[in-house]
Amino acid sequence: MIKSVLNRAHRAPIAEQIEEKQLAQMNKLAPEMKSSMQRDMEKGQMVEADHLQGYLLKLAQQYHIDTPLLKAVYHHLKLYEQQRGADSKHRF
Repeated sequence: MIKSVLNRAHRAPIAEQIEEKQLAQMNKLAPEMKSSMQRDMEKGQMVEADHLQGYLLKLAQQYHIDTPLLKAVYHHLKLYEQQRGADSKHRF
């Protein structure tokens, strides 16, 4: 999990074996579980790409950690935000 890798590089306090604990917790989630960002997107609302994924990307760049999946997620979210912004200008 990229977040824990970045936190360790940033020397943030992080629990031992957090990746295994988080993965076990995620595997217990019901299939219909949705993140708040997914619910926001389903409603056509803005998402916090810069505050969440953007922040992690800045840390990755700072510590020279390659994060191709995180980059792809971030760029897709920014495209969503741009499209949503364009759509909102055409609403009355």
